[in-house]
Amino acid sequence: MVSLIMFWPFDLFSEERPYSRFLLLIYIFQTQIILMLWSMAYFSYQAIRNYKSEEIEKWRLQAAVKDAETISIAQELETVRDYLDLESIHMESRLAYSIDSTPELDDCQIPPMAIQLLAENAIKHSLSKRPQGGSVDIAIYERHGLLHIDVRNPGARAPSDPSSTGVGLKNIRDRLQLLCGPQAELTLEQNKTHVISRIRIPRADRSNGLKSTVNAATPLL
Repeated sequence: MVSLIMFWPFDLFSEERPYSRFLLLIYIFQTQIILMLWSMAYFSYQAIRNYKSEEIEKWRLQAAVKDAETISIAQELETVRDYLDLESIHMESRLAYSIDSTPELDDCQIPPMAIQLLAENAIKHSLSKRPQGGSVDIAIYERHGLLHIDVRNPGARAPSDPSSTGVGLKNIRDRLQLLCGPQAELTLEQNKTHVISRIRIPRADRSNGLKSTVNAATPLL
């Protein structure tokens, strides 16, 4: 087909075949059809791939929610520190971090990976792309019976990444809602210099840990 597109015009306009506007229009029309079909095939492939990726993420989420296990803030922060220490080695002096929490909140129960995923998001979509790097600042505190988890980093909210499925933060929100109820939320805020990812969930200690609001028959859609 590529050969046809490349050599067909030369056959049309050879000395044996004088110039013809009609044949030129036919050629242009057929070329447009070919390009349109290629475009449709490409975007259809991308749509199918993204759909499959989203379905896989939803099944993973469903499996995690079905178990409905939580961990303490102390356990989560231990994992987060290990992750940030490793990233600090990779990025050298371009990455710093701070964690501000109190021992009174160590036993509070949260969904696993909730803090680490926000830290990963800050590094992947912001700090790793800044020549000067920056700091990931994590603050955990209680206010009006709600547990607040803030992850703050310099920079601006990244535009949509064409290579991303776009379901990472959505799945965090879904997981929080399913495990912690309607009061749970995840928000992204942008000020002049920083992006703040903020989780708010009802406080639950080890003795009265989070209870899933999902049963086996509850669909995710």
